[in-house]
Amino acid sequence: MESRRKVVGVVAPAGVPDPEGIARGIALVESWGFEARAGAHLG
Repeated sequence: MESRRKVVGVVAPAGVPDPEGIARGIALVESWGFEARAGAHLG
């Protein structure tokens, strides 16, 4: 079976990003087995 990476992009489409909330969200996504990549303008 082919191994594929599971990647999720994280963006903040509107408003001011909350660094602590972003860190918690990224940790949650990674706990699900995904690789989280922060968008260029995430903050």
